Amino acid sequence: MHARLMPRGGGVAIYAAFWLAVGLCSPNFDAYWGLWLASTVILAVGLIDDRVSLPWYAKLAGQLVGALIFAVWGGRIEFVTHPLSGAPVYIGAWGWPLMLLWLVSLANMVNLID
Repeated sequence: MHARLMPRGGGVAIYAAFWLAVGLCSPNFDAYWGLWLASTVILAVGLIDDRVSLPWYAKLAGQLVGALIFAVWGGRIEFVTHPLSGAPVYIGAWGWPLMLLWLVSLANMVNLID
């Protein structure tokens, strides 16, 4: 697929650094269980993809499972900040689909750069 060697497993460094920072800086890890489980699922999908080159639909399905785990544990986007006024813009029911889109997009951005 690639003409030259490509780095693999870069998501592990991001995952480890993030959770090390959370562990060192957060007095209450209980609030992060859903995010931890979701990020672990997404990391596992990325590592499997690095190993066996999953088809796009399998990768997307795994990323959506991770994002849905986060949603079930209460993760959502409630508002975005208006870039000019700084005022919160509440997005209501759009919070769930935007959160899913955001997490899957972030996973794919990391996949492109690692």
